[in-house]
Amino acid sequence: DGRPVVNAQSCPDMKGSVAHAHTLGATAGWYANNCICHENGVKNASDIAAIYRGSVAALVDYGYDAVKLDSCSEFKNISRWAELMESSGRPIVVENCMKVSKQYPVNPNEACPFNFFRVSGDISPHWENIMRNLVSGCNGTDGSRRIPIILFRTNPTTST
Repeated sequence: DGRPVVNAQSCPDMKGSVAHAHTLGATAGWYANNCICHENGVKNASDIAAIYRGSVAALVDYGYDAVKLDSCSEFKNISRWAELMESSGRPIVVENCMKVSKQYPVNPNEACPFNFFRVSGDISPHWENIMRNLVSGCNGTDGSRRIPIILFRTNPTTST
């Protein structure tokens, strides 16, 4: 059905875990397209559609508030993710963590299919990495100014 495979031994009650976070006043987020157990090589269009739909259905069923969409699998259609989440009726904050050459927002009047994005690479405890990530907050290649912290571009209770 396209839903993520969950290890029932290490995560016996995903919905209960998210509900517990909510009772503590916290929000819960899912890490999709991750680099540990990513899907690649799916060619059948109906399988691809099922994975998008099943992943969003799991986010909604488990009660997640946010999702980080990484770039390690082939499911990189951020607009498709946003359409499915919006049609679910559940507001889900979307972080675009894809390594894309087009930086958003290109046009402030253009609809943006996610709430925030990264301007730097992954973190690590090495001086070169720290400095590269700090410098990523300087001017963009198009002359725009980037800020190396997370900012919401839109209302976090909606996906657009």
